[in-house]
Amino acid sequence: MEEQKLRYLSAFLDRTKLSLEDCISFVRGLEQSVRDCYLESVKLSSDEFVKMILVDSSFIIEVIWRTYYQMPKNNMDYLSNRISRVDVVRRDMILLENQIPLFVMEGLFNLAFPHLPKTGKLSFIGLSIHYFGPVSLLNHIPQTISESEVKHFVDLLRLCHLPSTLRTLPGNRGEFMMIPTARDLQEFGVSIRKRWSDSILDIQYAKGDLKIPKFEIQDDSEIVLRNLIAFEICHCEDSYIIDYVIFMDTLLETAQDVDILVQNEILKNSLLDCASVITLFHDLTSQVLWVSQNYYFHGLCQKVNEHCRVPWNKWKAIMKRDYFSTPWSIVSTVAAVILLVLTVIQQFALSSLFSNKARICYCNYELG
Repeated sequence: MEEQKLRYLSAFLDRTKLSLEDCISFVRGLEQSVRDCYLESVKLSSDEFVKMILVDSSFIIEVIWRTYYQMPKNNMDYLSNRISRVDVVRRDMILLENQIPLFVMEGLFNLAFPHLPKTGKLSFIGLSIHYFGPVSLLNHIPQTISESEVKHFVDLLRLCHLPSTLRTLPGNRGEFMMIPTARDLQEFGVSIRKRWSDSILDIQYAKGDLKIPKFEIQDDSEIVLRNLIAFEICHCEDSYIIDYVIFMDTLLETAQDVDILVQNEILKNSLLDCASVITLFHDLTSQVLWVSQNYYFHGLCQKVNEHCRVPWNKWKAIMKRDYFSTPWSIVSTVAAVILLVLTVIQQFALSSLFSNKARICYCNYELG
């Protein structure tokens, strides 16, 4: 792999017309800032450290550049005709322990391509968003993030999963709160529907309607979520991704729960079966060792539970399911009600008739 990285460095220098000395000088100027980004001291000399950062950064820039522009590959290319290798490289870039500070890669990119815009789709952030889009839970990353707020690629993926407006009103957040599973929610008359949104966190509830943004679970989802969770545990004040995973874990307990989300086009399951999805969320929550006291979905869960505590909501859902689920069942129910009413009327009429006859007979008997 190291040999391939050096090939990519050579290709990067040829493409950009930069000299190796210019690149080394640029990285050396950022050496201390880059070292300060790592929790543990990097046991490398200055020359070794600068070489490592330059080789890895140029390799990443080349991979992202070639992916965006779909450049033809030759037989010497490590990624040539090997989709599996492309996936392996992308997975390696997602691992928290493999992160390189984004400012050094972004700076090297701008040095190499000064004519490109610093923001938008052709900026380094824009190309990175395109590159990591296929492994996000949305299967795309719709928004552009400012370079100034991104620490590295894991941070980029996290920011791209967050909504543009976070819940900050009083009462929206608080201690963790359980809700019934998807199947049980339907038993309580809660309608579970797909919501169009650019963020997986944009779950909404109002008047018996729970709307969940569409998401996809695929082979890379566990790696993505596990590293996002690890990043939040170690470096973030808020636990948005952790809260989302916990929410989905409470919602999905059985295959029936997963099927409800699939049937409503909320979940695209690219794994083997429903059990794999349940296992995924269960395993991810086991990585979390504390219960959030600032749970992002507290207010939503509180409203859902208030709905479920009203007995009439469950009775109404049962009536709708058992007697009014299809046009034919409605016709049958109405016919049965009409028949019941007619039967009662008939019984009342017969009872009145017999009562009158008995009164007449009694009167005749008295007269006789």
